[in-house]
Amino acid sequence: MKQGLGVLASYVVNIGVNIAFPFILLGITWCIAKLTSGLMSLTAPNNTVTFKHNLVAGQGWRGYVEYALVGLILIVLVIVPGIFNEMRLDVRGEGHAQSALLKVITIIACALTGYYVVLLHAKGGPLYNVQKRPLIVGTIFSVVLLAPYYKSLARGCWRGGLGLLKLSTLTKPWSEMRADWRAAKELRRPAHG
Repeated sequence: MKQGLGVLASYVVNIGVNIAFPFILLGITWCIAKLTSGLMSLTAPNNTVTFKHNLVAGQGWRGYVEYALVGLILIVLVIVPGIFNEMRLDVRGEGHAQSALLKVITIIACALTGYYVVLLHAKGGPLYNVQKRPLIVGTIFSVVLLAPYYKSLARGCWRGGLGLLKLSTLTKPWSEMRADWRAAKELRRPAHG
């Protein structure tokens, strides 16, 4: 039971990091844009954060488009490479197909991320009052930081397929590492006798 919980915890951490990291960076960029535009202020006495604008996703159609963009980014980065794996298209990355298509996938995901930030700047969005210069810097910052991560995530899903998200796929390296760890500990123990 204890080992099962450890495996489950490693599974949750792996999936959580892979999914949460891009959104954390996007949130950091959003906060930087808010701070530089004066729409968000930090007060020192009680360490509170105050906002001068609505923080919620856009109302009406804009809110749906924002959620659709996030879903589309995940589809482009996870599902599409997984389909290429199922098709057995250059799974090992020895040819040129994987290299070329990973660049296209990364560019599409980065463009969607940039569009997402611009949509947040549209009238009524949380970044509406942000000046254009901080918005451009924040968008470029997000896209440049996320591009290598996006490419790595897409490559992992391409090589591992959609099975990358299966529990057995994630736990196999951990169980092999534990076996190596035990073997190393056995070698370090002094011989009795």
